[in-house]
Amino acid sequence: MTPGQRKIVQMALDFWSEREIPGNQGFEDAKFEQLMKETGWAKGQAWCVYFCELTLRQAGYTKHADAMSASAVTFYRDAAKHPELFTITQEPEPGDLVVWQYYARGKAQWTGHAGIAVRNYPSQIIAIEGNTNSEGGREGIEVALSIRSKDRTNTDGLRLLGFVRTK
Repeated sequence: MTPGQRKIVQMALDFWSEREIPGNQGFEDAKFEQLMKETGWAKGQAWCVYFCELTLRQAGYTKHADAMSASAVTFYRDAAKHPELFTITQEPEPGDLVVWQYYARGKAQWTGHAGIAVRNYPSQIIAIEGNTNSEGGREGIEVALSIRSKDRTNTDGLRLLGFVRTK
């Protein structure tokens, strides 16, 4: 793990257990809410990608954070347009951004989910994620560690798109 990757993971873990006010209406910690607002988050918005953006900013990756979209799926697709900042990879390292796309009855939806990779296993990934919960919900209430499948065939729920590494 590079020093930059280590810093991204540490920054993400520093926010572990931050909690939202239900319905994406804000955060229990006023300082965390202010930091999220500085990334562009607004009340009512899903915030998993904003959490990733905040983590990159806190780790010193401002240009990378500026190139991010609030949509996980859009961010993943757009990351390839910024090869000077990001590399798309199919095998993660700690500190990589993990992106999933939501599928319903076999059809890809525009929604998804994102987090920061902490540990990689052959069929699973451990990530620290915003807008999740300790049960791994995609629409959650806190920053938590999740263990998720690396399944790329799921037709109902989250399907792994891939990983985005900062340069």
